[in-house]
Amino acid sequence: MRDNIISHWKLAAILALYIVFSSWGGCSGKGNAESPRVVIKAYLNIQSGCQGEVIDLLEGFKKKYPGKVKIEYIDFGTKKGLEQTLKANLHCMTILVNGKQTFKLRNKAGEIKTVIFSHPMGLQWKAEDLGMAVKQEIERMYK
Repeated sequence: MRDNIISHWKLAAILALYIVFSSWGGCSGKGNAESPRVVIKAYLNIQSGCQGEVIDLLEGFKKKYPGKVKIEYIDFGTKKGLEQTLKANLHCMTILVNGKQTFKLRNKAGEIKTVIFSHPMGLQWKAEDLGMAVKQEIERMYK
């Protein structure tokens, strides 16, 4: 009889834990929120201290598109970051949006231009260009 009571308590405890974890998302692996579908990998020399404007721009996308954008920073000013950058076959500052660094963007006049997110901002791309590329990917991924 005593063993049956203990077994019932064990079963009740297991059920309680199951309910707590399944509602929390800890056991299912799904969680309560969907993973962002737009991933930006920024290969920057953060150690140099001159990338603040780009970092602010990138962080702004997380605020503008909550839950839809994930930013990954690879600091090639560190040994580990440099190894990752070279492994990705990159040799300069690069921003990848969902794995792409080259985008065809339509400006306000309706003209299409090709933009490559390589080298520091201002040389061959502007903040507006990156904003358009991220918006384009958000629209594509969240149709």
